[in-house]
Amino acid sequence: MPEQPKVEWRKGPDFAQVAEALGVTTGQILMAQAAQGGVVSAYYTLTPAEDDTLMHQVSLKRGQDGILIQASQPVPLPGLWEKILASAEEEIEQRLREKLGPPPDELAG
Repeated sequence: MPEQPKVEWRKGPDFAQVAEALGVTTGQILMAQAAQGGVVSAYYTLTPAEDDTLMHQVSLKRGQDGILIQASQPVPLPGLWEKILASAEEEIEQRLREKLGPPPDELAG
């Protein structure tokens, strides 16, 4: 039986393409999302340092050759990373409470 071709389905832009357009590593990109009109919105850090938590948002579009290019200046978003972490922690705590009930220190008090 002949081997079936491998197919990869992507809903959004490829991180490698976004990183190349921005001149950063893929590890610096938090999110890249396609929007209307072929515009890509990307959230990333300017440096690869692990303690760089200042996120930036930028819009990208495809040039005539089909390659992503920067369509806007990066906009700094102070506090965004901290909000993301706080939201994730709240979601985790809520799910744990739903599955396990309140923590022991709350039951004792």
